Amino acid sequence: MGSGKSGRWVGGLAIVWGLAAVPTVAGARALGPSTVADAPAVVRALASVVLVGLVGVAFLARYRPVVDRGVEDTMDRPLVGIVYGLFAYVLVLFAGFYANDLFVRAGVAGTPVGYVALAILASGLVLVTSFGFLVVGTVLTDLSGGRRPWHGLLLGALLSGTSWLLLPAVAAIGACVLVAAVGIGGATRSWVHRERPVHAELDS
Repeated sequence: MGSGKSGRWVGGLAIVWGLAAVPTVAGARALGPSTVADAPAVVRALASVVLVGLVGVAFLARYRPVVDRGVEDTMDRPLVGIVYGLFAYVLVLFAGFYANDLFVRAGVAGTPVGYVALAILASGLVLVTSFGFLVVGTVLTDLSGGRRPWHGLLLGALLSGTSWLLLPAVAAIGACVLVAAVGIGGATRSWVHRERPVHAELDS
C-alpha cells in the first residue's frame, strides 16, 4: 500500500512538473529547431532522458494498464505498428498546426496566448515519444525473460538519450521518431480499429 501511494505521489509530481514546464517552453520566443540543433549533444541527451523518464513515471504510476496494453499491442505486430506510430505523430502535428492556424486567424499569433499552440505541439510530441520509448523498453525486457516496466522505462530513456548523444540532431530526431513509432504504433492501431466497427454500424 505504501508503494502504491509513493507511485501515485511520484506520478503526480511528474505531471505537475510537466505542466509547469509547458508555459516556459511556450513562452520562449527563441525556442525552435535551431535551439535544439545548437545545443551540445550532452545537453540534448540529458534533456531527452529526463523528459522520457518523467513522463514514463507518470504513465506507470497512473496508467499502468494502458502501458501493458500498449506492450501487448506492439508485440502483436511490431512492424505494422511503425506505420500507425507515424500516423500518431501526424495527428499530433496536425493538432499543433491547426491550433496555430486558429491563433493566427484570431490575431494573437506571436503573443503569449499564441504560444499555446507551441505548447500543444511540444506536449503532444513529448507524450507520444515518451510513451513509445517506455513501451519499446518494456518490450525488450519481455524478450529477455520477463516484463519489468520500470526497467523498461530506464532502458527506453537511455535509448532516447543515446541517439541524441551519438547522432547529429536531424538524424537523432529521425531515430527517436522511428523507435518511438514502434512503441506507440500498437496502441494507435488498436484505437483505429476499435473505432471502425462503430462507424460501420452507423452506416448500416
